[in-house]
Amino acid sequence: MAISQDASFLKLMDAIASQSIYDEELLKKNYKGEKFLKNLAVNKKYLSDYILNALVQFKKKEEEYAIIEGMSMIEVLRNKSLPDRAIKLLKKLMKRAETMGLYSLAMQLMQQGKDLFGMDIPTKTQKNWYEEGKQYGRFISNNHEYWHCRQRIYRLCLEYQKGQRKREELETELQPNIAQPMAAPQTVESRLYWCESKIAIYDALDDSGKLRSSRKEYLNVLQLNPKYLYRFSHTYLEHSNRYLEECLSLGLMTEFSKGQDMLQRLLLSSVIKKTKGMEAKYFHQWMYLELKSFHQKNEIDEGIVFSESHREQWEELKGQLALPQIFDLHYIAAYFHLLKGNPEEVLGQLQPLMEYHKTDLPPKMMQGARLMNLMARFDLGHQLNFNLLLKKTRRYIKQYRKLYQSEKALFAYLEQAQKTSEFNKNKIASLQLLEDLMVIRKSKEEQNWFRIVDLVHWCENKLKKRRTVIKTALLPNKSKAVG
Repeated sequence: MAISQDASFLKLMDAIASQSIYDEELLKKNYKGEKFLKNLAVNKKYLSDYILNALVQFKKKEEEYAIIEGMSMIEVLRNKSLPDRAIKLLKKLMKRAETMGLYSLAMQLMQQGKDLFGMDIPTKTQKNWYEEGKQYGRFISNNHEYWHCRQRIYRLCLEYQKGQRKREELETELQPNIAQPMAAPQTVESRLYWCESKIAIYDALDDSGKLRSSRKEYLNVLQLNPKYLYRFSHTYLEHSNRYLEECLSLGLMTEFSKGQDMLQRLLLSSVIKKTKGMEAKYFHQWMYLELKSFHQKNEIDEGIVFSESHREQWEELKGQLALPQIFDLHYIAAYFHLLKGNPEEVLGQLQPLMEYHKTDLPPKMMQGARLMNLMARFDLGHQLNFNLLLKKTRRYIKQYRKLYQSEKALFAYLEQAQKTSEFNKNKIASLQLLEDLMVIRKSKEEQNWFRIVDLVHWCENKLKKRRTVIKTALLPNKSKAVG
């Protein structure tokens, strides 16, 4: 049924959407006299039902809901005296449910067949259903056992991380599960739950080697069974992101390339395209990791070219992403332009982050953004209010944590550079900063921050630019020489 755009509950939806946090009193004040406020409780009920209905319609596109709808069709066919077609559809849906690991649904379909057709079911089909039903029961039990194991281990690991359990106590609790698990995993789903249990264990025990191999095992299981991706797509993204970032930081480029190739293939698969928002998330992760690999290999030009070549696809998909994911790519693009020496581009990419005043983004990203904003404005030679901006940036970072040694060196350099315009003095200061940063970068504590903003690279680029300017200035004027 078509709904008029003037419907009161739709106007209420627009009014609520204009608020960042729902405030009924403010709503009544701002929209005083509007029709939707006269029966606010009724309109809220209509709006709630409308949104719920829309979400159900969207969910119907998923395979699981297609099987559930098929169960209604079987009943209709049976009531219309078309038992052959009904049984044919029933078998088809059971096969589909089994392929996707939806054993509970397969059992429901089998039960529906028994209830609807009773003695009309052929003897051979009855025997098959008897054996399949026992197998489904075993699979469901196996899945449930490993799901419960995963939940229990997550809780134990959380207690350990909060300091409520000692390491020895944790190892005692978890070791039997590692050495002697319950009945071996018999399904794809139970194997995935078992891998997640091991990931939680090794993460809590800080065993990076076994953690990485458990993540790899988890990803391999899903890659070999892509039909399970629509149910485990979020955890696949989470574990693949952590696994590939670790491969990148350890220089395991072969493993990294394999993982990126898999993400690219999944982007083209129907499983990902059918699930709303997943294509954008997979594209974001693939592009973000590619850009990080260019950064790791110090291929700044290639990174910028790659970013520009995928701009159109990025613009098309970014509306489906959450703000942190959108800002991720703005941040890394700004970083590339900073190292390349394009301060105007840096400010353009950072603008959405600088205008965002909520505190739900990763602090490291926001601190890095403010630092790059300061450096880009310095590169552009902004004099007006620069000292004020420098103080604000320092104050912003200090409200989260102590300043790193590299940041202290940078702030000292910027303060000194603002006081003098003498070329030679600035050059000496730049060389001193570079020397200090090269020493500071060796510190383990500083290394993680250098992955966020590589001040050494920025400093080296500034010195290279200065050398280019000097060489250009010293070249003879060709037009005069010809004359």
